[in-house]
Amino acid sequence: MDKGEFTGHLRTVKSVVEHVLRTNKRSRGNDRLLIKEVEMICRNQVLRMPAHETITRCRRKFNADGRFLPEQKVLDQRRKRAGYMLDASRKGII
Repeated sequence: MDKGEFTGHLRTVKSVVEHVLRTNKRSRGNDRLLIKEVEMICRNQVLRMPAHETITRCRRKFNADGRFLPEQKVLDQRRKRAGYMLDASRKGII
């Protein structure tokens, strides 16, 4: 997107999140980075800063639609971590 498109289309939280996810692939697997990028755009465009939950909710909606999925490496790490948590809960550790 060039600067003209950038200012015209980024008026909603969904459009800002979509822009960040499209242009920064690392933000697809890292909510902190996504939030930081969205905050920076909102400051530059003098837009109201959305709640962090709203930003991550938009990302999850895109993911549910099969768009802007994280890299396979990130998905594998999440599955591994979820397996550890499941084992710990079965053992009564957590």
